[in-house]
Amino acid sequence: MARRQENINGLDGLRAIAVTLVFLSHLTIALHALNNERWFRAFPRAGFLGVNMFFVLSGFLIMYRLLGAPNTDGTLRLRQFYISRTVRILPAVIVFLIAHFIYAIIFDFPPYGRVGDEVIMFFSTIFQFANYAILSNRELLDDNGALWSLSVEGHFYIVWPLVTYLLFRLLKRPTVSVSLLTVLVLGLYLWQERVFVNEGYFSVYLRTDSRIASITIGALGAAIWMKTTWIAPQMLKLLSLPAVACMVFLYAHADGWNKFTWSGGMALFDLCMLIVVLALATKTFPATEVLTNAPIEWVGKISYGLYIWQIPVLTLLHRHGDSLGDWNQLFLAIIFTVALGAGSYYLVEQPTRRRVQSALAR
Repeated sequence: MARRQENINGLDGLRAIAVTLVFLSHLTIALHALNNERWFRAFPRAGFLGVNMFFVLSGFLIMYRLLGAPNTDGTLRLRQFYISRTVRILPAVIVFLIAHFIYAIIFDFPPYGRVGDEVIMFFSTIFQFANYAILSNRELLDDNGALWSLSVEGHFYIVWPLVTYLLFRLLKRPTVSVSLLTVLVLGLYLWQERVFVNEGYFSVYLRTDSRIASITIGALGAAIWMKTTWIAPQMLKLLSLPAVACMVFLYAHADGWNKFTWSGGMALFDLCMLIVVLALATKTFPATEVLTNAPIEWVGKISYGLYIWQIPVLTLLHRHGDSLGDWNQLFLAIIFTVALGAGSYYLVEQPTRRRVQSALAR
C-alpha cells in the first residue's frame, strides 16, 4: 500500500533532542569540571545515542521518500535523490572545512600545523570516508570528529536506492521484501556485537558495517508503514510513551565500552526510537505538542548546523578560553554554537536548496 508524501509533525522536535544530547556529551571538552559531577556522567558516557536517534530518523525518511516518490514508470528518481542528498549534506560542511582551514593556518592548531592533515580532513569528509580516517588515526581529525557519522549516512545513501529498487520495484511482493529487510536488520545487529567482541569499542563505534544497523531499522519501519498493514496505530499510541521511558532508562545506563550496548542494548534503543517515529507518522504520539513547540522545532530545523559546529566551538573554548571560567564558557558555547548553526541554516543550507530546487524545476 502506497502513502501520500506529507510532512510529519514532531520530527524536528526529535532532532532537537538528539542534537542536544550530542552537545551535552561533548560539553566536557571545554568544561572540565563537569567530569567531577556524578549527575552529569551519563551525558558523555551515553551521548552517542543522540547520533542513533539521527540515524533511525534518517533511515526512516530516506525510505519514506524513496518509496513515496516513484516516476510514472515505477522507477526511482535517482538523479533527484542524489542531488537532494548532496545539497543537504555538502554545502554546510564545505563552509566548515574552509573555516577550519583558515583557523589552522592562523593559529597553527590541529591538525598540528601539518597541511597534509588538513587535506585529509577535507577529502575524507567530502568523499565520505572520515569515519575510517579517524579510525586509522584518532588524533588526525580532532576538530572533524562529529562528521564521522556523515560518512556512515553517505554510504547508506549510495547503496539504499539499489536495495529499495530490488526489494520493492523488481520483487513486487511487499510482505516478502519487508521480511527480507527484517532479516537484514537482525543480521546487522548481530554483526555489530561480533565487531565489538573482536575489534573493540572504537571499531564498532566508527565502522559503517557496525553502525548502519541503526539507519536500516529506520528504513525497515518506513517500509512496514508504507507497504504493509502490519502497523496498528492504537498499539503505537499505547507503546510510544513506554518506548520513551525505555529510551531514557537505556540512556541513563548506557556505556559504549559495555558489551550490553552492542549486544542488544543499542538495538532496543533504536527500536524504541522507531516506535516514537511511527507514532508521529500515524499521528498517535500522545506528546506531539511537546515536540512541536516552536522553540524546540526551531532547534530541530537548525540541528544539522549545530551538529557540525558544536565540537569546534567547544574545542576552541578549551584552547583559547581557559581563563574565562566555567559559566562564561558554557554561555559562550551555547551562544556561538546556536549562532553558527542558525547561520549555517539560513545563509548556506536554505539558499542552496532553494536554488537547486528552482534549477531542477525548470
